[in-house]
Amino acid sequence: MVPLRVIELASYQAILSCAAAGTGAALLPSSVLASYLGRRHLSVHALPGEMKEVRTVLIWRMGSGGAKINYLLEVLNRLRVRGGSLGRRGAKRANPAKR
Repeated sequence: MVPLRVIELASYQAILSCAAAGTGAALLPSSVLASYLGRRHLSVHALPGEMKEVRTVLIWRMGSGGAKINYLLEVLNRLRVRGGSLGRRGAKRANPAKR
């Protein structure tokens, strides 16, 4: 089944507002609901079993990594060591000179 139209939105608040207005449905982290004032207009459902967790990736323009990206990756790796998860491979350092 293919939707008749797709709307791309730039913020969780906009996505939630469209869902609350009946414009569509959304898949979002449940944590974004805590700050959404229109929560009472939404029907919220947990995803079943294997659909509960998804792989999330960090991306940036090839060749444009640098100190800020490397710092973020260091923070993410520290979180992983303390019990978080970055998947099997962990976060890799950005090396713009290598690209």
